[in-house]
Amino acid sequence: VTIGTAIAGAENAIAGNTGDGIRVSGGPAGNAIEGNFIGIDGSGTFSVPNGGHGGNVIGGQPFIGGKNNANNALDGVAVVGATGVTIVSSIYPNGGLPIDLGNDGDTGNDALDADVGPNNLQNYPSITFAAGNDQGELFSTPNSQFTITAYSGSAVGNARVILGSIVCNTDRAGHCNWGPIAAAPPSGSVVTATATDTAGNTSEMG
Repeated sequence: VTIGTAIAGAENAIAGNTGDGIRVSGGPAGNAIEGNFIGIDGSGTFSVPNGGHGGNVIGGQPFIGGKNNANNALDGVAVVGATGVTIVSSIYPNGGLPIDLGNDGDTGNDALDADVGPNNLQNYPSITFAAGNDQGELFSTPNSQFTITAYSGSAVGNARVILGSIVCNTDRAGHCNWGPIAAAPPSGSVVTATATDTAGNTSEMG
């Protein structure tokens, strides 16, 4: 199942719904939600909120790569009862979190990322330095590879600009340092980041 496209000028505007903009419920892996304007008009300019989540994944394994996901009443993307949901999208102010694993608010990190749940409750990375470029660290599953994707915006919860991605490999203690990303954040912006494991599980934003 494919909703949207990465081709410029051929995207969907999914906006003004009383509930969720998109809901994925069950089905096979490999669904793709890409290049859509969610909660915003097709020009990417005007707010046209959805009354629920921008995207609500309660099954299936979609790749969510949106141009803009904003202004929705609840979370930008909520993941409930699903794993392998990869999210790389511009997500900025919504009524809830940019990404919410479990649809229950912020999910804190745990030692060695041993917990289970939506997207395996993947731990999110931290930012240690972002004045000239984005660098940080991740504490997660030991001896594993992760893709860190960094974002910048005007405030916490505003991940408007995708700065880029970098791979980091945790040591036997579950730790890795990452950065810098090629694109430096604009002066005065707030940097956030996600971690995605090799099974496609993307974390909340840290």
